[in-house]
Amino acid sequence: MPAKQRYRDSDDSDSSGGEGEGLGMSRYTALRLGWALQTWEHNARAVKELQALFAVAYAKLAVKAVQAAMYEDLLLALAQAVRMGRLGASLDRLVAAAQKVLPKQKRSALATAAKKAAVQQRRSAGRRGSDSGSEGEEAEALPSLRDLPTDVLLCVFSQLGPMELGRCACTCRSWRDLAGGANEVWRELFARTWPGRTAPVGTTDPGAGAYAQFRAAAAGRRRPLLRWAGRVLGPAGPVWLGATELRRMTPAQLAATRGIKKEQVVRWACRQAYSSSSVSEGSGSESDTSSEEGVGAVGLSRMWARGLVAT
Repeated sequence: MPAKQRYRDSDDSDSSGGEGEGLGMSRYTALRLGWALQTWEHNARAVKELQALFAVAYAKLAVKAVQAAMYEDLLLALAQAVRMGRLGASLDRLVAAAQKVLPKQKRSALATAAKKAAVQQRRSAGRRGSDSGSEGEEAEALPSLRDLPTDVLLCVFSQLGPMELGRCACTCRSWRDLAGGANEVWRELFARTWPGRTAPVGTTDPGAGAYAQFRAAAAGRRRPLLRWAGRVLGPAGPVWLGATELRRMTPAQLAATRGIKKEQVVRWACRQAYSSSSVSEGSGSESDTSSEEGVGAVGLSRMWARGLVAT
């Protein structure tokens, strides 16, 4: 069922107490999880937000219409995971959170859908392997990303945010060297991550490359990286914002952009107060140790260390 039709007839008046705490339809619709789940850039974050909503709000705070919409988005997340090849721990945690609060009939249907999704992904992987094996020499002649000229790869890298570019650097040695040597790209990302700052925080070697300088700054001040995580705090609540939109912003707009954690998204949706100090700000503490996905100590080591340590 299309999202507009699905959400059209319900709003926050559904027995949720109006302005009191509770997850009403208008706020859930504003989260746009169904749309985000279908995009490559925002899918992973949307899965985590949906998991948090099932864990916190489904049983006690969500009205019936929202519960139905959440279940539909859960099935959509499964379908998109198969399409994108993203069946993994994150989706397992979403399914586990849903299984704890769904009624028995929906739990059974979800378990069946999860099994079918796993089987479908295995079959897809098997077909790809079979097709490549049957084509023999013709399959080996097919172009791959490694065949792209360096200038084309650099053009692609220049459109990415620091999260995606850091992951590219962890892919292989050649991409690590190429991404690490893209000084102009990293200088631009630095200026957009820490607007107005002229020197990377914690950089001890003035001659270090822009990539190493960005890592040093990220290790000392992580909160500004949240604006690249896909969610920012808009005037009317959380909004999705991709790397392309962030790159088009002026320095003043970037400085006013606040990243928001999934916990704050849930509290906003449920009309619960949350501390504005926990929202990422350009004036945040230099020693911030936020554990938000992608910017915590573990996430930071995954993205930067393997791509920066010389081997």
